[in-house]
Parts: sequence; C-alpha cells; structure tokens
Amino acid sequence: LELFKKRAIVDFTWYKKTTTDLISEVNVPTSSGYSSLLTNIGEMENTGIEVGLKLIPIRTENFKWSTFTSFTKNKNMVNKLIEGLDRFPINVNEIAFVDEGQPFGVFYGSAFARDDEGNYLIEEGAGGILQALENQVIGDPNPDFKVGFTNTFKYKTLSLQAQFDWKEGGDISSTTIASLLGRGVTKDTEDRERTFIIPGVYGNPTTGEAILDGSGNKIPNTTQLTMNNLYFSPTTNSNTFAINSVDEASIYDGTVFRLREISLTYDIPKEFLENTFIGSMTFSLVGNNLWFYAPNIPKYTNFDPDVNAYGSGNLQGIEVQSAPSSKRYGFKLNIKF
Repeated sequence: LELFKKRAIVDFTWYKKTTTDLISEVNVPTSSGYSSLLTNIGEMENTGIEVGLKLIPIRTENFKWSTFTSFTKNKNMVNKLIEGLDRFPINVNEIAFVDEGQPFGVFYGSAFARDDEGNYLIEEGAGGILQALENQVIGDPNPDFKVGFTNTFKYKTLSLQAQFDWKEGGDISSTTIASLLGRGVTKDTEDRERTFIIPGVYGNPTTGEAILDGSGNKIPNTTQLTMNNLYFSPTTNSNTFAINSVDEASIYDGTVFRLREISLTYDIPKEFLENTFIGSMTFSLVGNNLWFYAPNIPKYTNFDPDVNAYGSGNLQGIEVQSAPSSKRYGFKLNIKF
C-alpha cells in the first residue's frame, strides 16, 4: 500500500510453507556395517509474517527525514519424522536436535530436576540442584520475533543513517559464559563474602520427587552455598549455574537490543563532476555493531548473544569458546561512471 503521495508505504507478507522429503544423514547401528544413512527424514512447516513500514514525516526542499521499520515473526515446527525415528542430533557433539513436534534445532539434554510445581529439587546437605532423571527439551534457539528500525536524515548533500535492531527471545548455549562464571573471572561473581540459598525444596535423587516432612509437606531448602559453589558445582550429584553442571545450566535467553550501524554520507555535488568521466561520487564514514544490550545475559561477561560457533549452518544458538564480536569502523567511497 502506498499512501499520501508515497509518504507512507506498507508492505505485508503472510506465508505458510510445508517442506517435505527433507534429506539428512541419520546415525545407524555400527553392527549394520555403516555409521550413518542418508535418507528422507520427514516434514517441516514454517508459518510467519513480515511487515515493512516506510514513513516520511518531514520532506522539504533541502531536508528529508525518512524511517523504515521491519517486523518478522516465524514459527517453525517439525511435523513428522520417518517411522522409528523420534529425534536425532544435528551434530553428534552438540545439544541441537531435530525432534518431532518441536521447532527445528531445539536444545535437548540434561536438565535440572523440578517438582510438579516447577520448584528446583535440592540435594540435602550439598545445597545444589539435582539432575532430572531423563533428558529433556531445555531450550529453543528460534527467536520470538525480530524488529529493525532505520532512520535517515538528509540535508542537501549530507545524510545521516542509523539502524537499530531488536531480537526477542531465542535461547543460546554458551560455554564461554559458563567458563567465565565458573572460574570467577568477572564482576558477576565478586560478592564472595556472603552465602547463597537456591530457592527450591529438598528432593530424592533416586525417585526424582520432593521429600516430605512428617506432615506431608515439602521441605524448603535452607542449605547455604558460597559464591564459588554457586557457579562451580560442589558434588557429583549436585548442580549449580555454570561449569560441572547439567546442559541446562549453560542456556540463556538471547534477547538483544543493538545499534547495528551508523553512517554519515556526503554526496559530491554534480557540478564538481561535470567535466569528468564520473557520473556520481559519495563518501561515507561507517560504524558497525557500536552498542548492544542483552538484558538476560550475566552483565559483566559482556557476551554478545549473536555469536555463533557454527556460522550460517544448520546449528543455531550454540557458542563454544568463540571469538567475541567486535565494533568496526571504516569508510566507503562509491563512484559511478
């Protein structure tokens, strides 16, 4: 839709795509004489919307302010797998799985034990959290939605553009965060003079259920932990929130707000190029990834949730001691003949 002499432009897309005959490598028993089989694995569905809104709030002879906002939301689901296959890992060394009835790449692994009310089950005497008796779905790397905001201000031959992004949700599994916390090398773990109590109730490691007192009530945890043990699990049966713990301990919400780019561009006036072979020329100063804020990541780890150890492949949201992201500054010269 184009409205008000193109001062407002709306682009809306809704889609539903079912992909069948997916081909993948699946592990098979070595007794068959092979380690894997390339085969059809089933069906996957993607449903979503994409919205783009362009506005020009101000437009005069010498000045123009334009904005562009994009919103994308995709829901992915693995509808079915071949008979005899409920789930399989995308990479045998990682926790990302193709799991029937779950989004593609869902995290599946060892988890914290909880009671029927969602309370942590705590090991008596140690104060850490028990491990669930069975592996579980522990995260989803697919974001809830993404929003992008771009503002452009142009005065005569000078223009300033800024792009701001917002990604909501999308879990990440990070060994870097777990290592930093577990080794106590960030300010997140500097309060070492006090003790901590993990909220929860005492549990039975054999049955995976809460321990009850003589009156049939659950017993709240009162066991104190040091800061060291809060991020470095104290016993083999007890888990806390960093290293030597269950897979779930290294899962974090990947919501992030980011100043993606700022650029300042100067268009060389055409009269300066009249007697040359150059049609147009622009010069830009550019800054990328200048600032980000991840509200659900431990603050002083300074970890960027968009860091991915596996690049643009099938694995999403998995970070294994990767190099951190960086700010980038540069300039760009664009010449047209």
